[in-house]
Order: sequence, then structure tokens, then C-alpha cells
Amino acid sequence: MATIEGRPNVLELCRTPYYAELLAQRVEDNASLQPLAEDYEEMDLLDDAVRSIIEREYDKGLLQRSVIGADDVLELVRDVAVMELESSARGVSVEEICDLAAILLPADLDDTDRTSTLTQLPNLSLFRATTEQGEVRFAQDVIFEFLVGRRAGDHFRSNPSRFVQLLGWRPLPPDSVALRVLKAKIETAGASDELYSYLHRRSQPHRLPEPAAAGADPREAGAAPSAGFGRGIPPADWRAV
Repeated sequence: MATIEGRPNVLELCRTPYYAELLAQRVEDNASLQPLAEDYEEMDLLDDAVRSIIEREYDKGLLQRSVIGADDVLELVRDVAVMELESSARGVSVEEICDLAAILLPADLDDTDRTSTLTQLPNLSLFRATTEQGEVRFAQDVIFEFLVGRRAGDHFRSNPSRFVQLLGWRPLPPDSVALRVLKAKIETAGASDELYSYLHRRSQPHRLPEPAAAGADPREAGAAPSAGFGRGIPPADWRAV
């Protein structure tokens, strides 16, 4: 217990046995982490969890490193998280995941390995089936939000419009893991004021697009999603998240 004292978000995760066991294993495997490094926080534990789940697929022989590396699988699941976000968390079709995964596979891969890999990737332990046939979604909301935050963070500097767009498809509560991921990234980059200024400009009445018809997809209506960062969180409150 002393290992996570003073780290409330890590403690909260460890209320779930899987995370408690993973943290205990990490400490046991690496003596240098006894106690844990001072900067080991919730995001580190979640990153460990995702990577551990992916590594198990290789250990069980369900994925082959010679066909697709762990980093490519991680990139794939981050993109699937965004696809789930943009589906309003209804789920992502297995066909879409396979289409995305096919890009990552070697061009000269034989048909047997290609078929085997594309069959396994939508069945990763990170996912679970939905009520809709042929669709999956993330098994854990906390991992889903973590991966959304990671992917949105990738766009922060390179594509600010996409960054804001991603956070507008689905309202995120103020205590969302995705928001904490982004807050940490933005503060590390020393860009809080830059983000505040950008969101403030986006929130001005003369900059807002015409509202889409009720129930319409903002992408089809030509409107960007709201730049808000959660239920009722205006740009001015971003630094208080």
C-alpha cells in the first residue's frame, strides 16, 4: 500500500484486481521500482496494462512478431478507439478493423498468415463483442478513454483542428482519463496558454458553424464538433480539469 500512497488515481485503478496484480508484478520484476519511481502515475499503469494485454497475444501464439510488431498493434488499437469514439461508442465493425490492420501487414505476407492475423486482431482481449453482429468495442472504458487521449494528444501539435474535433464527438466527464492524459501532455509541452487561446477563438460566436439538423452527423453537415472538453466545461475552465 505504501507503494501507491499519495497517488490517488493509481490507487483507484488498483481497486480492480487486474491493475493491482499488474502493479505488484511490475514491482516484483524490477527491483529499481521498489518503491515506484516518483513520476510513476496512472498513465504509466494504463500504458503497462495495454502493452501487457498485447504481449499476451504473442505469448499465446495468437500473433506473430514477424508479421506485426507490438508497436503497430498499439497504433491500431489507438485508431480503433477513435473509431469507437466517432461511432458514439456504439462499436466498430470487424471489417473496418481488418481494413485498417491490412495496411500494417507486409505486402508479401502469405495468405495463410494474413488471414490468421486479420482474424485475430479484432478478437484481441482489449475488445468485446457488442449486441450488433460483426461489431466490437473496448472491454474497459478506462482503456478506451486512455487510448483516445493518447491519439488526441498525437494531434495536438500536428493537427490542432483534428485534436479539437476528436474531443467533440462524445461528451467526456470532467474526471475522464482522456482529459487527464491530455492535460499531462499539454502541461509537459508548456502549451496550456496556447490551447486556451485556440479554444477561446474556436468558441467565439462568429466562428461557430450553423447548427446541424437534429440527429445529423456533424461530419455530413459540414460542421465541426463542439470544442468543449466535457459536460459543461467551457474553454475558460480547461486549466481547472
